[in-house]
Amino acid sequence: MSSKIIGHVAQLTGSVEVRLEDGTIRLLQAGDQLHQGEIIITHSGANVRLSFLTGIKLDIGENKEVLLDESVFRDQEFEEEVVDGSQLTNLVEQQQDSEDINLDELPATAAGEDQQADERIGRATEYEREGREGHVDTHLTDLARNNDSFEPEKDALLIIQNEPKVSINDIVIQESAGLAIFTISLSEPAFSTTSVQYTTVTGTAGTSDFTTQTNTVDFAPGVTSQTITVRINDDGLFEGAETFRVLLNNPKGVVISDSEGVATIVDDGSMEGGVPVLGPEGQDDRPKLSLGEDVSIDESAGTLSFTISKTGATGINATVNYSTSAGTATSGADFTPVSGQITFAPNEISKTITIAITDDNIDETAETFQINLSNAVNAVISDGVQTVTI
Repeated sequence: MSSKIIGHVAQLTGSVEVRLEDGTIRLLQAGDQLHQGEIIITHSGANVRLSFLTGIKLDIGENKEVLLDESVFRDQEFEEEVVDGSQLTNLVEQQQDSEDINLDELPATAAGEDQQADERIGRATEYEREGREGHVDTHLTDLARNNDSFEPEKDALLIIQNEPKVSINDIVIQESAGLAIFTISLSEPAFSTTSVQYTTVTGTAGTSDFTTQTNTVDFAPGVTSQTITVRINDDGLFEGAETFRVLLNNPKGVVISDSEGVATIVDDGSMEGGVPVLGPEGQDDRPKLSLGEDVSIDESAGTLSFTISKTGATGINATVNYSTSAGTATSGADFTPVSGQITFAPNEISKTITIAITDDNIDETAETFQINLSNAVNAVISDGVQTVTI
């Protein structure tokens, strides 16, 4: 009867073999099942990540032999246990004598005074202590007791690490920016190459607003962030804020903690938090509101009509405030002041407002007042002042 299955080979590079319980040796491949009692053998330049049913992930570097017994794949009290070569000797002696090991006696980092030993370990990471005592649970015991060739000062203690978590951020961009740039991040560096796929998904922004894509992002060992870019279409239409998503899937060597990145495309000139967000000069897609040229009128005319015009994206509604302000002409004496708000319906392109002019039969020089536009909504004021000369 074959021994029980305890996990599988998650990732592998180089030449890695397994010695079965009957002594047979064969090459390992990614995806192969692992059985209790087998021995993993790595050769020069090789490394392998084993994933056990208990949730433990084990990275094995080159030129190692590891017996797969319970001390390797059973649940660990600590996520990482890393010591340098000199500490390894003491741990072996304590384990051979069946002594308990006080983890608080280990230093805060894996770096030791022996630089060569530290270099042989290769991946010195910070040792996290929480004032707890217990056994150092690794394959170390069996290597020390059952392998005469085991030399603690030369062999590195294997690192048991949970898979890093991968996430993607949310962004807010101008439509005129042209590119949406997302950052995909790992919670901590991985010891071997990892990857995750991503796919863009439409929301209120459709396929005419951005270029859809599906691709894979790879993280080399030690790399914790990568950026991806999605092309944005600056279409010249005023649409308001629109969104699309980037979804993460198919992780390899990582666990997805935040699978969705949301991009909010702020259309040029739309509002963000009540503040106009404008693109580069000439990139504002809102309709434009303007008054006419400055005018002169004889006071005997009695009235003056002025026109507010809407151009550009005329298919949307827009509002604007208007008011008069005195210059050399006196408000209430030379003209009747007016103020208010007008609304343009979709496709409506002009509005006319009339002002009363006073004919006072007083011999006066030319006098002026102004008509002003302000507080446009869903529109840009391109020419908001008109001067009237009486």
